[in-house]
Formats: sequence, C-alpha cells, structure tokens
Amino acid sequence: MKLGEPKKIAFESDNDWAMDFWDAQKNRSSEFWKELECAFDVVGVKDNKPFSETDHCSVCTKIVHDKIKECTLQPLIRLSKAIADEKHFDLPCGIAHMEFWQAVKFILAFNTSFDYFTEDEDGNMTDEQETDYLDDETTFRYDVVKACDRLAVGCM
Repeated sequence: MKLGEPKKIAFESDNDWAMDFWDAQKNRSSEFWKELECAFDVVGVKDNKPFSETDHCSVCTKIVHDKIKECTLQPLIRLSKAIADEKHFDLPCGIAHMEFWQAVKFILAFNTSFDYFTEDEDGNMTDEQETDYLDDETTFRYDVVKACDRLAVGCM
C-alpha cells in the first residue's frame, strides 16, 4: 500500500486572502481540524449540557480536538515504547490504520501559518498582509513530530 501525497491544504491555504486576523485564524484552524475529524471516528458531544449554545459549541470542539490528539499520540507513544523496551508489537496496518497514518502524515505536512490583512484605525482593511501561526495546532504538530522522532530512533 502507498500512502500517497497529502492534500494541498496541508501546505497552504487559498482562502485567507481577504480576511482579517480572526477570520483567517479561524479558517486555517478549521482546515486543520476538519481534515482530522474525517480521519478519526470522533463524534462530537451532542447531548444536552448546562452550557449556552456558544459555550456548548466551544466545549464540544475542545473535547473533539482533545480526542483527536489522544487518538494520534497514544499509538505513536505505545509503538515507540514497545520498540525501546524491545517488546513484541504489531505495526498498525489495514484500512483503518492507513487512515491513521494518512492523518499523521497530514499533521506533519501541515503549515500552521496563515496570512491576513491588517486594519487601519477606522477598521478598514489595508493592503498590508501579515503572517501568524496557529498556537494549539503548532503545539500539537510539534508533539506528533517528537513522537515520530522517538518512533524512528527506536527503529534504528
């Protein structure tokens, strides 16, 4: 089986060309998490909770993101620990595991930067474009890089 190339959005976003900081950040973050939500069987919290609609949505989002992080990092950590301890392990394979490795590859290839246009004192967009980075996604990506490094070093 061949993993193939990651999707284009893994590298750059075409959608943040006319957005302010907050919209561009939200758009780029959404590109990242939507791809991973498709790769993992993560179901959001849909039951009634004592939160407002906005709070409920942000709580659901955090729960889903935390579950994706766990589903990504735990298998990598478990594999690298088994290798380091020289114990028997089964390398994940099959269709479900291909989606896992595709997701890992997507995370490693994802460029967490986003471009946005600045605003003047009146709130109008200027022609100046700035670049920033997604904090949570960058931290998660770094954790996956570290876990993959431990896995690769343990295999040598």
